[in-house]
Amino acid sequence: MTVEWSLLANPADEECLQLISSIEATVGHTLHEVVRRHLMGLGRAGTLAFPRCESHFDSYLFGEIHLPTSSSDGRDEFFDLTFVATFDHVWLVLRCPDRNIPSVARFESRLQNISDDVGDYESTGEVIGRILTVAVLELEEFLAETGSRVDALLSEVERIEELKHLSRALQDEVPTLRAEGSALRLEIESLAAVVEQLEEIIGQIVGDTLDLHSEHVDGSILELFGRSTEIHLIDTHFRARRLGMLRNEQIRRLDHVVDTIKHLRDADEVTTGRFMGAIASIMLFPTFIAGLYGMNFEQMPEIHWPFGYGMAVVLIVATTLLQIWFFRRRRWL
Repeated sequence: MTVEWSLLANPADEECLQLISSIEATVGHTLHEVVRRHLMGLGRAGTLAFPRCESHFDSYLFGEIHLPTSSSDGRDEFFDLTFVATFDHVWLVLRCPDRNIPSVARFESRLQNISDDVGDYESTGEVIGRILTVAVLELEEFLAETGSRVDALLSEVERIEELKHLSRALQDEVPTLRAEGSALRLEIESLAAVVEQLEEIIGQIVGDTLDLHSEHVDGSILELFGRSTEIHLIDTHFRARRLGMLRNEQIRRLDHVVDTIKHLRDADEVTTGRFMGAIASIMLFPTFIAGLYGMNFEQMPEIHWPFGYGMAVVLIVATTLLQIWFFRRRRWL
């Protein structure tokens, strides 16, 4: 079987209409209005990603794949791949905000590699299987990038925990870490529907509940996704399931970062409170002594005592040093 391949990137409306006409001529009937709308780009995900794949009238397969643009831009933005497939044709429309974005360029290059080898595939089902596998690979690399950034955040928080001047770090460094953690959480959480739906789509193909069927003249049934493709997708399905586990693990570790920062802030507030209490206590006795001997009473024995002044100084210094020793022993200073 010869597999025909067509890929359009950010097409104009006229190109989309020509593509729709070409597909309808091949299929032999009008495409469903939902498919036409998505091929025209009217259903573009943007920040609302929800992959899908379904069989229409058992004559063609329609689907959409959404992948994140970047793990470091702090935005939950996606680029889209819409596809329609019959037994011998695959039509794809790639829409993205910028084709120069590294993840988009990499994905388009991988699609080109599939296109270069399309003549070696047994069916369009195998081509769709390769595209789904590439999508899972892209998500694995995305989560590897976010995982590295989560590790860096954890390392920074652990470093701050060891600092002696915690208050300065909380003031200078922690706000940046919190902002980065929030942006990273947004990126990771936005993958929930993408990962779950992609896993479900691959699971339906593997479970033989999503397919196209064609009857040969000899009465045998031809499936779009042959058993060889289904076996290949079993491994991809396991990898897709692992994506959900990786995402949840990274969310858990980000929660640990947030909890640690909160703990550090609470600990710093306690330390600051103790420090201020210690200072107030240290100043209390000297102030009391100074106030005591500053009172205007004539009957004060120390006033006429030659060593009265020295005794007051020694008493003030002694009580101050004793309290400093005490509070440092208690680690309040």
